[in-house]
Amino acid sequence: VGSSLLNTLATVTQGTLYPALADDLKLPRSTSAPLIANMHSLAALLEMLLSPTMGALSDAFGRRPLMLFLPAAMGLCRLIAAARPSIVSLLLTRLFGSFFGFGFQVVANAALMDLARGDRAALQKFN
Repeated sequence: VGSSLLNTLATVTQGTLYPALADDLKLPRSTSAPLIANMHSLAALLEMLLSPTMGALSDAFGRRPLMLFLPAAMGLCRLIAAARPSIVSLLLTRLFGSFFGFGFQVVANAALMDLARGDRAALQKFN
């Protein structure tokens, strides 16, 4: 839940920067809206395509290292976006930050499932 909340807050926060970036780059706001929509669609597509990779990474490196690395990497992406607000940095940090945030959700859910293995009532609560 925490990762979803952070991702939503980051998206809303970044959304307030888009009109100012469009003005700075001398782009009409009417052309920046499709760019923003495409950026968020691409981030969602990346999450969908790379979600099987998270399971393999989790099995290869273990859940604990990924549960420490992924939120830190997502936070670093947000800091980079805040420090260097440009269309390119927002696009890259949105894509990578989205992947790291989604990966954290996958790994955390897998860890909870591991803890509740054999307990049907607990498994039903997680699903």
